[in-house]
Amino acid sequence: MTYEELEAEMLQLLNTGDWDSAQKILFEEQEKGNPDVFAIFGELFYEGALGYEKDILKAKELYEKSFQSGSARGAYMLGRFYDYGNELFAEDQIKAQYYYETAARKGDRDAVYMLATRYGEGKFVDTSPEKAFELYAKGADMGNPGCMENLAVLYEFGEGTKQDIKTAIYWYRRTLEYEPDNDFCMWRLACCLTNIFNYTSYAPSPKDIEEAYELTCKAIDLGNTEAYFILAWFYEEGNIVPRDYDMAQKYMKLGADNGCELAIENLGRYKRDIFGHYYV
Repeated sequence: MTYEELEAEMLQLLNTGDWDSAQKILFEEQEKGNPDVFAIFGELFYEGALGYEKDILKAKELYEKSFQSGSARGAYMLGRFYDYGNELFAEDQIKAQYYYETAARKGDRDAVYMLATRYGEGKFVDTSPEKAFELYAKGADMGNPGCMENLAVLYEFGEGTKQDIKTAIYWYRRTLEYEPDNDFCMWRLACCLTNIFNYTSYAPSPKDIEEAYELTCKAIDLGNTEAYFILAWFYEEGNIVPRDYDMAQKYMKLGADNGCELAIENLGRYKRDIFGHYYV
């Protein structure tokens, strides 16, 4: 059983409150020699979960045992251990980088994500959009939603790679398959589908516009205030909804009042005529 399979089965049992079955599976996998089990036991001790008393030293011992037994997950957990530090151990970014790189080579997709983020943000390594892109692409192919989302962003803005809106759309959609309530991806996907920023390489279809409107409304329902900017655009353009500059100004102001920089920049475009109605 792979770590992902073991984790999924454990979470399903824990969500139903079946702790006995969860522990039984862990011990069965341990008897089979699955080194990922030690990483999970380490996490239980680190968090003080599933009836285990919190014990950071024991957690570290189990992470190391998992790693030494060949577990990519054990290497990843050691990377996180040193990346963030704790009350007993100070953070050590040299060790964190080593364990993340080792875990990534062994195929841990979360380690790939952590490395990609480091290179993208220049966190304890030299900033490299190209290296970040390479790692996000690898992690996306491995099924990591965070990698998919960031890969979509890089394609949308042409960072670390050539701008490709169609591919950005593909990866935003893939992310939403894994995270259907990801309002950030809804907002960015709607931007791409409407071509609101006049991307030269993409021409939206009527079906794209319909999808974008649905995504915009859902993102707003989930609390994404930046999506008000796109909703205002729909009313300006008269796409899906009737053209109504009063409604457009209303939603642009809502976005601006909630700190959306795009809405703040565009709010001043609205003027009032002698009847009190807005126009652009």
